[in-house]
Amino acid sequence: MVENRFDELLTSIDRGEVNNLNADGSVLGLKLMHYAVSYDKPYLIRELARRGADVNCVDHEGRTPLVSARTVETVKALLEAGANINAMDHSGLTPIFHLWGDVETDAIKLLVHAGADVNARNKDGETLLMHHFISASEWCANEVNPVASLIALGADVNAVNNDGDTVLHMAAYGANGEEVIGVLLHAGANPSALNAKGKTPGDVANRSGIKAIIQRAVLNAELFALSENSPGRIKRGEGGI
Repeated sequence: MVENRFDELLTSIDRGEVNNLNADGSVLGLKLMHYAVSYDKPYLIRELARRGADVNCVDHEGRTPLVSARTVETVKALLEAGANINAMDHSGLTPIFHLWGDVETDAIKLLVHAGADVNARNKDGETLLMHHFISASEWCANEVNPVASLIALGADVNAVNNDGDTVLHMAAYGANGEEVIGVLLHAGANPSALNAKGKTPGDVANRSGIKAIIQRAVLNAELFALSENSPGRIKRGEGGI
């Protein structure tokens, strides 16, 4: 059993060896801490940390054990041991990119509240919210809750990637439902933002319904701006209002 194997190792290694031993003898560079996390063993994580194991050791892809966490308790154990919540791997991804979609929402909240940057960017300048729209399947892309959860955690709906695309650009030309687009607009996504090619989210929308929603949002924004700047209008805070 995995527990027995770890127990044997824990009784036979000293403080200097705990960081050097590859748990499987492979070239992947997986240390005991990686395996304790992969098998969701918080007590082993704590014991390894107590014996001096490096909670931020990396494998051949530059990934720390936190990347493999799948439960709140495992994340808690790693944070208690001093896990680097914003460590970047060789692909330019921080742990929150890897964990999103694979762990309980409470685990993501725990990371963010501990200081994980929900707006961290990968090598393409994409944030986690952008990454969600790129990587989500068509079924998942139509789900409102994940998008709303990220926004509630502080995701920037107007972040721009290296190509000048905003979150709304990506959502518009992806396999996303109208309700998801509505959530982004309600959160303040700019429907008139231009990407590097001079295209708005409405220009790149691949569905007529989504294009119509974005165009309507643009019109509403323009009408609101006109009403705010109309001559003779008494603005809030003026004239005792």
